[in-house]
Amino acid sequence: MAKTQMKNVLQSNDSNKEKAAYLWEYYKWHLMGIILVLFLSIYLMMQLFNRTQVDYHIGVLGPQTTTEQTEILSNDLKALLDPENQKGNMLVTVTQEGQGAERFFAQLAAV
Repeated sequence: MAKTQMKNVLQSNDSNKEKAAYLWEYYKWHLMGIILVLFLSIYLMMQLFNRTQVDYHIGVLGPQTTTEQTEILSNDLKALLDPENQKGNMLVTVTQEGQGAERFFAQLAAV
């Protein structure tokens, strides 16, 4: 019955504004759910395809460093540890002492 009622409303001589108001009044939660699922799926796809593919992940446990120092250390480690006959991306992360060290060892144990 709902399909025939919606079909009658859409085929009626009402203005487009009145038809849109009818659809919004009765189907707004459905439309909001569809829009939310659409945005969520787009976000997840973007996260999936924009993620960097890493072949090697090196974790360094050390004192607090600045971003510049971390980049310099990362570049130096990439130059020293990059295998000559293999091409691959390497990710170097610096974990600070203290609570960060606990997280580092938890991540190390999980691997």
